[in-house]
Amino acid sequence: MTLMQRRLHTDELELGYVEGPARGQPVVCLHGTVSRWQLWRSVLPALAEQTHVFAFDARGYGASGRSPQHRYHYRDFVHETAHFLRGAVRAPAVLIGHSRGATVAMAVAVESPELVKGLCIQEPTLRRRALSGTSEQHTRMRDLIIAQDVPELAQLLLEVDPRQPLQEALDRAENMTHMDPAAFEAFASGEVWDGLDADQLARRLRCPTVIVTGDDAQGSVFSDAELDRLRRFNARIRVLRVTGARHRVHLSHPAEFVGACLQFVRALDVASIP
Repeated sequence: MTLMQRRLHTDELELGYVEGPARGQPVVCLHGTVSRWQLWRSVLPALAEQTHVFAFDARGYGASGRSPQHRYHYRDFVHETAHFLRGAVRAPAVLIGHSRGATVAMAVAVESPELVKGLCIQEPTLRRRALSGTSEQHTRMRDLIIAQDVPELAQLLLEVDPRQPLQEALDRAENMTHMDPAAFEAFASGEVWDGLDADQLARRLRCPTVIVTGDDAQGSVFSDAELDRLRRFNARIRVLRVTGARHRVHLSHPAEFVGACLQFVRALDVASIP
């Protein structure tokens, strides 16, 4: 599969993104908090066989521009995602998001429903929350991001979460060194989520939505009670819990994740046939 590297100018900065062949329903992948578009490399080839895939780096990440005013509130990510959908995709898309990207996808679907055909999202952030770790550990992480020290940063990530595999910690550390330290600080403190009312977002969703979540015993951010509450809010929300999966379901269980996404897209296609 060939992915084309492209750039999109917004009203504030440039977004770097990749685009696959036009093979059907547009699908846009939104990465998580300490990541970039490469988060999706393990699943993009399979998704691209049946869909038109896009994946972009959010502001302050990877190949995208840094915000001169340090505007790293979740509302800023929502605004730029809508801009990306209008400027690069130019058709109603299925949004596939992880963590930060999943919450942003929900907000875009609520505020700009004409841009979104459906949501297939992993473990969205539902409340103001800081990153795992102590304030001292966060300071060390920021300093290691600035120093571009991947091995030491990976060891620190393992110190914070010893359950994660070494390769996952190394991948996360590599991605974090491509992150604006100011963006990291906004997420580390949790201030990026100030004003978030995810319950209200869930209630207001009008598009089909599936939430793919990992195993509670393996580090999923969702309890069964939280998932039940979301389903009570909105009958359009379906939940798929993948046994044995961690927070990044598509990394530990790529086949199950791709299967769920493609089944979701096919169901949308069938539903749209008059």
